[in-house]
Amino acid sequence: MTLFFAALALDIRQDMRPGGPLSRRREATLPLIGALGGMLAPALIAFLCGSLISPRPLLSGWAVPTATDAAFTVPILALIPGLPASLRAFIMALAIFDDLGAILILALFYGHMPHLLWLGLSSAPFLGLLTLSWCGKSALWLSLPLTLFLWFTLFHAGVEPTLAGVVFGLCCPPTTGLRLAHMLAVPVGLVVLPLFALSSTGIDLRLCTASVLLSAPFLGAALGLWLGKPLGISGAVWLATRNKAALPTLRGRALIGLSMVCGIGFTMSLLITSLAYHNPTALMEGRCGVLVGSCLSALTGWIVLRNAFPPNAKTSS
Repeated sequence: MTLFFAALALDIRQDMRPGGPLSRRREATLPLIGALGGMLAPALIAFLCGSLISPRPLLSGWAVPTATDAAFTVPILALIPGLPASLRAFIMALAIFDDLGAILILALFYGHMPHLLWLGLSSAPFLGLLTLSWCGKSALWLSLPLTLFLWFTLFHAGVEPTLAGVVFGLCCPPTTGLRLAHMLAVPVGLVVLPLFALSSTGIDLRLCTASVLLSAPFLGAALGLWLGKPLGISGAVWLATRNKAALPTLRGRALIGLSMVCGIGFTMSLLITSLAYHNPTALMEGRCGVLVGSCLSALTGWIVLRNAFPPNAKTSS
């Protein structure tokens, strides 16, 4: 998945160039604002479900619906040919911020203390990549070994190593990044994402009964992803832009549809579920909630965006 996040960061880097859809500061900060709102609202819904529905407080799953799975959100957007490039860039940046937030939540609330020595060593390749970016160097023979070393140190530090791909993509010079993005498109789409999807499934649907639909882990995950994500993202973006200029197409059905698609939690949410619930029954209920919430988000988001941007619509930047 490091390759996927590197490709995603390379695309965002291109969009941040002068004249790109994320070149202005306001458009570049909107995804961050939307990601924050898209984490707070689902967390609140899951917290309330765990407090009010369960016979006894079951609050450990509050973070399950906070994650957006960029690996599945981006392919859904590819099914909307009329989607403007500016909105595609917005949602890709939001998905990266969201995934980084989920990684931070894992580290602070569900993980263990990182190994400080390895974490300190990771600063050397990180600063090296930043220096190359600042100097405008495009020598892959320097940046690729530094990225591999960063991945290695993060892995041993107990921190999500896919961050190395994000750092590489954002630090890569635009000219080199454009070539690399084209090179990574085919292997990421045909190999990385299918393997990622297959390895992420672990739900035994035979154990899903009617009582599961009324359980706190199921409702917290399903409602958090399907309702919390669009409420949080669209609400935060609306508050941030109601009195200021924003992306002209980032309103109405477009904003709601994009926010719904961000409710696809899947892999990261399943990982948080496995760490939040130690009881097998609660674990299965939470996993089913993630699956149902993600599927509903993908379906409803695709329908809204398809109506907002029909196939004959022209794609603009």
